Amino acid sequence: MFPTIKNYTTVEAILNDVIKVLEKRGIGDLHLMRKLKFMPTLVDICKRISVCQKGELIHLGKVIGLVIKIINTFCSQRENRNYML
Repeated sequence: MFPTIKNYTTVEAILNDVIKVLEKRGIGDLHLMRKLKFMPTLVDICKRISVCQKGELIHLGKVIGLVIKIINTFCSQRENRNYML
């Protein structure tokens, strides 16, 4: 299971940067994201909801919202659909 998230602000900043990269739709960037197998990490973040402490729920909700936006953007691009399948 994905280790405990200690700094949600940093995770949010990283995910916002990933969203910016995806919006540019650079072929090299998309290829690198597929090669690094970034998507399983995002899915692991979504799984954290089942083991999350009550105090972390609000922060985790924001992070999961960004993760879902990234997955949605990633899957909406034709080049990535075959990768996801």
